[in-house]
Amino acid sequence: MTILSEKIHYLSVNNNGLRIELRSLKSFILNKFDKKSENYYVVEIGNKASIIYLIENKSLLFGLDGWESIKSGYANLIIDCCMEPDDGSIETIYKILVSQEKISPSNIIFITGSIQKDYKTKETASRYNTEPITVISYQWWKEFVQWLQKKESQISDNVPDYTFLFFNRRLRPHRVAFINLLYQNNLLSFGKVSASKNDDCENDFAYQTKKLKHAWPKIYSQIPSTNLSELYNNILPLYVDVNINDIDNNLAGILDETEVYYRNTLLSVVMETCQNYDDWFFSEKTWKPILYKHPFILFNKEFSLQKLREFGYKTFDNVIDETYDTIVNHEDRLLAIVEELKRLCNLTYQEKVSFKENVKEIVEFNYQKFIRDKNFCIEV
Repeated sequence: MTILSEKIHYLSVNNNGLRIELRSLKSFILNKFDKKSENYYVVEIGNKASIIYLIENKSLLFGLDGWESIKSGYANLIIDCCMEPDDGSIETIYKILVSQEKISPSNIIFITGSIQKDYKTKETASRYNTEPITVISYQWWKEFVQWLQKKESQISDNVPDYTFLFFNRRLRPHRVAFINLLYQNNLLSFGKVSASKNDDCENDFAYQTKKLKHAWPKIYSQIPSTNLSELYNNILPLYVDVNINDIDNNLAGILDETEVYYRNTLLSVVMETCQNYDDWFFSEKTWKPILYKHPFILFNKEFSLQKLREFGYKTFDNVIDETYDTIVNHEDRLLAIVEELKRLCNLTYQEKVSFKENVKEIVEFNYQKFIRDKNFCIEV
């Protein structure tokens, strides 16, 4: 194979506009395509808006000759978005690259972090009256968390002081809603919770809460304005590790040693990246509790626990009411999680002992499966 660009171009769009970086190619791209004879250009994107910027900056990214080689079919275009869910990128690829730029779908390979459904790609191709592009689902975060493992995680028999662990960094609407509900139900003191007033994408907690009025009206109606003011002015920021008012330093990052926080809590509450897309997406937020042998409640797209079971993992319906996973409405699913968490926070000491005993076999099974599971790539 000939990679026509030595490094991958990464495109992201944030409040400051377009950012273009040069990064080394991910090894799995080389490993997957190195036995083929075609030529490839590779670009990594952060979201569907990046595809628009790709077109606007095609001369900078590929050179005029490079772009013409893609359009003529001499070179293939690999669009790598395996660290993110599909936020509509497939639709944008057909609308802009196939329909407007007249690039043959046979010369486009889209790598996504979503667990894609085959009909989605075929349905999109049918609407544009053309053939499907090649879509590869690559579980990069799963591979990354495996890489984090340095030694086998140990299960402590001690009953921890805190019931739940809830890591946050980006202030996405569902996380802001959940923190408000934790405060509303007097649950913050039962957990180790990290939350800032402003995240590293300049999202403001109070502003994000007010946006819930339209996106999450049922939950917003349960948040008195006095509670929001108290939470924002007197409670936030919340820290899991150190008391430094700096988003880059006070919250545990994906490379930090975080096992101690899992040992000191009974279970994890995982608010995944998104919960309202068509496809399932599991980031490090889901895989790290499995690595650290920690039971978890997962707020993600409906039937996400079922999807994990289809992958061969076990969940915790012997100690946690997991019927929330079957609730399609996002607000109702989140409210059901809060109700179950209230019950878990009020377990007696002996009930917590039984809880830990009843999850031992499950967390050990999941850990052993996870560290040996090398199935990262699904072609659809």
